[in-house]
Amino acid sequence: MEGLKSNESSHKAGDRDAASQNLISSEGFADMSDLPDGILLGCGNPLLDIQAVVGKDFLNKWGLKENDAILCDDKHNAMFDELVEKYEVEYIPGGATQNAVRVCQWILNVPNRAAFFGAIGKDKYGEMLKSKAKEAGVNAQYQINDSVKTGTCAALIYNQHRSLCAHLAAANTFTIDHLLKPENAKIIENAQFFYIATFMFNLAAPFISQFYYEPLHAVLPYVDVLFGNEDEAAAFGKAAGFDTTDLKEIAMKTAALEKMNIDDNGNSYAEMQAVPFTHSESSVPSEHDMVGDEYGQKRVFWAVR
Repeated sequence: MEGLKSNESSHKAGDRDAASQNLISSEGFADMSDLPDGILLGCGNPLLDIQAVVGKDFLNKWGLKENDAILCDDKHNAMFDELVEKYEVEYIPGGATQNAVRVCQWILNVPNRAAFFGAIGKDKYGEMLKSKAKEAGVNAQYQINDSVKTGTCAALIYNQHRSLCAHLAAANTFTIDHLLKPENAKIIENAQFFYIATFMFNLAAPFISQFYYEPLHAVLPYVDVLFGNEDEAAAFGKAAGFDTTDLKEIAMKTAALEKMNIDDNGNSYAEMQAVPFTHSESSVPSEHDMVGDEYGQKRVFWAVR
């Protein structure tokens, strides 16, 4: 979601300088100037997306599928080199949490209202992430790993489909030591909102359910809102033993899973759980306990317990 830009026709000429800095004019937006620096803090895996339009032959060569998201293994290392050497690529800051923080910063419309922690390598890709974060107005305090390269994700576009192949690399080496540094502890202390992809949880990719179902299942009782697309939902339903491929039924069964939270006094309580799954083609009938809404060409279905 790099380079979120304003519609210039809707802004006055005097706002163009702000727009050139990836900021939007305040016209039509609430005044955010009184909000403190670092009101939002995100922590997650920073990746540099390497995006290119490819053919079916490229996907087949590297054993990749349309509309899939996987972690790369050793056989994919050369794929990144081929992608950069032979295709017209676009470098885009990525990683779900970092993307969420960047979008929020764009909405807040004042530099440094959002901060981010994550680990990158000491290399050119890491420098790209630093530069892009600064352009977006995000106060990104990266932990630098001298021996592991910056995490990357090949974002391969084929027709209307996207295939993601991520190499976490340095992003997977983040340690608590970084949070204990006085300057970073101050950022944590000043933050009023935190985004760490847990309470609002994303199924992320089919392989998460396929290979990491047990730890995923252990987290779900503490998740308030669970997001996923149809492929991720299908993989989760299969791993959970739901014995159905119907998106509506998977959403309903997922919403019915055990749900437990702990309040500030240490007491346990049940909480409503929302399960929005996106579905791109056919519709799913709405019922009293499921609402379907259209957003563009996507349908989002909420199963609420």
